[in-house]
Amino acid sequence: MTTKQTIAIKLAITIIKQGRKYIAYSPALNLSTSGKNLEEARKRFAEITNIFLEEIAEHNWGQMMMDAAGEDILKHLGPISKKEYDYYKSLPDKE
Repeated sequence: MTTKQTIAIKLAITIIKQGRKYIAYSPALNLSTSGKNLEEARKRFAEITNIFLEEIAEHNWGQMMMDAAGEDILKHLGPISKKEYDYYKSLPDKE
């Protein structure tokens, strides 16, 4: 049985204006998107981040990402609770 959990994270993003578009980018997740205005860029970035994290959870890639990124990912994502960290460390290895 799979249970769905909600986790709140703080994620630094950069938004720059490029021509007529606003580009939202996160180096921590290597994700980017664009919008016609600042609000649209933020909204679209939130949407793709949710999709990205849902895919990680669905395919049990969390442990792989934690192993690959190590403590560096925690610096980019901001503070998380020990409970959240322990949860990610407890995910089974994907074989």
